[in-house]
Amino acid sequence: PNPAIRNDPLLSPVKLRQVQGLPAATFYLAELDILHDEASAYAHHLMQGGVRVKVNTYPGVPHGFMHFAGHFDDGKAALRRWGQELKIAFMSP
Repeated sequence: PNPAIRNDPLLSPVKLRQVQGLPAATFYLAELDILHDEASAYAHHLMQGGVRVKVNTYPGVPHGFMHFAGHFDDGKAALRRWGQELKIAFMSP
């Protein structure tokens, strides 16, 4: 990749310098996901900036585990949890 754009926050949100005022964020992390560490770093970066963050980590599952909920019990549980959290978020004033 072009090294000149590696620090562009539009391509790598963890590079955002100012995160105060961003909306709350919820993360569903798969322990075996190749992007787990980057997503975790972004969640931590948001928390450090005062953003309300929820991190849900699912041990022993790969990237895309929620898309294969028929094969992963944790995928089913994550989808249920996601639905419940969305319902609460959209029903809150």
